Amino acid sequence: MGNPFTGSETSQNTWACGLWVRLDPLAPGSHELAIRGESGSFSTAVDYRLEVVKPTPTGAV
Repeated sequence: MGNPFTGSETSQNTWACGLWVRLDPLAPGSHELAIRGESGSFSTAVDYRLEVVKPTPTGAV
């Protein structure tokens, strides 16, 4: 199958950095999620407004 980014069959050395969060399922309704982080002189902040709706059963119209 190969690497989907390069199309080559060889392995590539990579690294990633970022903010990650795992949330339990949220109840239907409005929610606000605030993520803050800092390391040394670097800091970051992000705010999300989420609207969770109750799923429609499969096959329902």
